[in-house]
Amino acid sequence: MRTGPLDRDTFEAIEAYVLGRMDKEECRRFEERMRHDQALQQEVQLEREHIHAVELAGVVRQIDRIAGSDNSDEAESGRDGVTRSPMRWLAYAAAVAVVFTVAWYLLRPPLHEQLYAEFHSPDPGLPVTMGADRNYEFQDAMTDFKMGRYPEAVNKWSDLQANGEGSDTLSFYLGCAYLELDEQAMAKQAFHQVREFPGSGFHYKADWSLFLITLREDPNAVASWSVDPASPYADRMRTVLQRLSE
Repeated sequence: MRTGPLDRDTFEAIEAYVLGRMDKEECRRFEERMRHDQALQQEVQLEREHIHAVELAGVVRQIDRIAGSDNSDEAESGRDGVTRSPMRWLAYAAAVAVVFTVAWYLLRPPLHEQLYAEFHSPDPGLPVTMGADRNYEFQDAMTDFKMGRYPEAVNKWSDLQANGEGSDTLSFYLGCAYLELDEQAMAKQAFHQVREFPGSGFHYKADWSLFLITLREDPNAVASWSVDPASPYADRMRTVLQRLSE
């Protein structure tokens, strides 16, 4: 996060982006700028939260008005103090429903993030067969990967690569580990390495992972993705593209 105040131009650009006031070209340039500026990404998220808070505050005030308008119902209470008119409780129920609906609408992630969350799932990894052979280090890292210890897996597989142990399998699972750590740049680099191995059995998996990373980073760029009809992930890619275009 920046320690000093934002300059006026940046503040106005953030506000225009969050409120959807930019045209497509301005939006594309601003998103390109955000990709290279983590502090700007944080400022955009903070502005979204501020706007949501203001909008939700308006809903709360509306609920207060509903509650205040029903104070007259107290006159209809019986001697036991129980309100006889159901209108007050219906008003409260409606107000609660409004809060949940508005909160869900305002706080939900953008469509491309929803699609990423829906279609991405961690790779289950390969079966681990520990032994005294030369693949012990790889298998040890695979155990870490399958247990969700992604930093340990990255460190061990990176050491193997540094020692010249290159393979499409190693590159693919290194990319998967980076992806689960949300280090997308490193994940892309590893998945692109898979493509350098002719006839790799991980080619389509790596392509699908690159598709999802692009979806998350730049939904406009993924719209022009060339779908290989031979890929077992082709239908899923088409579904994502279809939903983005709706």
